[in-house]
Amino acid sequence: MLLHPSDWSPRKPRYNKRQCNLGNLRSLKQTSTAKTSFSVGLWNCRSAVNKADFISGHANHLSLELLALTETWIKPEDSATPAALSINYTFSHTSRPSGRGGGTGLLISNKWKFNPLLPLNNFVSFEYHAVLVTAPVKAYVVVIYRPPGQLGDFLHELDTMLSSIPEHECPMLVLGDMNIHLDSASSVDFLSLVHSFDLRQVPTHKAGKELDLILARSCTMDNLRVTPFHLSDHIFIHFNVQLPEQPPTSPPMVSIDRNLCNLSPTHFYSVLLSSLSPHDTFSSLQVNDATDSLCSTLSSCLDSLCPLSTRPARLTQSHPWLSDTLRTTRTDLRAAERKWHKPKTTEDLASYQTLLSSFSSSISWDPSSLPYTPPRWARSSARMAARNLGVIINDQLTFSDHVSAVSRSCHFALFNIRKVRPYLTQYATQLLPLQMIQNGTVRLVFNQPKRAHVTQLLIELHWLPVAARIKFKSLMLAYRVIVGNAPTYLNALRDQDYAFNPVQDGCLQLPAHSLFSPAPYAVPEWHKSARDKGLKGMFSNLLFVKVEIKGDATE
Repeated sequence: MLLHPSDWSPRKPRYNKRQCNLGNLRSLKQTSTAKTSFSVGLWNCRSAVNKADFISGHANHLSLELLALTETWIKPEDSATPAALSINYTFSHTSRPSGRGGGTGLLISNKWKFNPLLPLNNFVSFEYHAVLVTAPVKAYVVVIYRPPGQLGDFLHELDTMLSSIPEHECPMLVLGDMNIHLDSASSVDFLSLVHSFDLRQVPTHKAGKELDLILARSCTMDNLRVTPFHLSDHIFIHFNVQLPEQPPTSPPMVSIDRNLCNLSPTHFYSVLLSSLSPHDTFSSLQVNDATDSLCSTLSSCLDSLCPLSTRPARLTQSHPWLSDTLRTTRTDLRAAERKWHKPKTTEDLASYQTLLSSFSSSISWDPSSLPYTPPRWARSSARMAARNLGVIINDQLTFSDHVSAVSRSCHFALFNIRKVRPYLTQYATQLLPLQMIQNGTVRLVFNQPKRAHVTQLLIELHWLPVAARIKFKSLMLAYRVIVGNAPTYLNALRDQDYAFNPVQDGCLQLPAHSLFSPAPYAVPEWHKSARDKGLKGMFSNLLFVKVEIKGDATE
């Protein structure tokens, strides 16, 4: 039974507060910012150790985004050459682990992002370095160097390496010095292996041989140029790489709801009557067929007058704890909140609080029943630990967590000190960390900036510098052993028949099994001065201010 439009209570349409007509907005054309071409270089430099400035400067002059280098001759312990090459670029390389020569690397623009690929196997017949460039283009880049000689297992290992790279994921470039003469009979198997690649045969050697090869997949090359240099017997190659343009893909759309606010009841009633079957035909149908016919007519009328609004589908996964029931409850909760915000009555507030408590109590989930991936710090075995008085104690009553924390802080401090280590002597290196800690403590006591001088501050606190305090403690311990006021474990090492006698002729004879060396040695200057001025004058020279040493000269 259909109701007449006069019996309906139409809902007032909702207007925007600013009375904006969204139909006047025009969608802007989105232009693709993906990079489709870039410049690449290839050179067998034969030692980049003495040519780092030239290589980086020439690549910058040609505006290259990538430069593949073979025979870099960079040793594993060499850090100066990679730093010199990284002035205008980022240098990623693999050095030969032993022997001289070899080595491959890539100079990559600082604006690019990439991830080095770890080698799967330790190949014997060739060396290579592979990266995955992720932005602004996505491509695999592999640099290969094969030493001269017989092929051996080169073809088998090359097949294994190329098979480890996904074939249909993104384009790939294989660059390098293969040391294979393509005009010889031994290159037939090699050419059959790489027949699926776009192989560009370019004379890259001074003798006119084709040793440096460029293999490409899912991309093309143009504007290839070669430049001979006297620095190497190989020619410098640079070219442009053209990537296929990817068609813009729009995200999938999902339906949300219908905008029934702007639906006119009269118009909907007239459209529905014109779409329904005549009364005689409709009454002759079975109940199920008549119901299906009515539902399909209503749906078609609604789709023509109020189509379903769509939005892009969510690209990220929803939370695993958010089930369909919770999503429905959350929708009701938000509707109750909006209802309460309008008049702000007590009844609406009570209804909102009831739904809120119901929604909060229903969020109870079992982590073991959900596809939950714990973070990296929680993937190891859980261990409860607490810090007290600066010491980390775990539930196993071991100091493993504390040792790990101290080791991390020490490694961080050593990492910072290593930067200035070449400019320090060995003695200064041993005392630098302790002196830095003391200087920072003094500045903290007097609330001074971190670059304030600490000499006067140490004098006011009657503190010795670290080097002077080490000498002072050593002299104090030696004196206490001589006069017999040292700790028991030190006094027991001294010969019982030893007596503190005046020094004669500047030498002192000690027993054979004492704490000190049995051989005669020259008395230091402080002991000679102590003989004339006394111990008080000797220790006063070590301090910034005079300190009285009372009784047995204990601290």
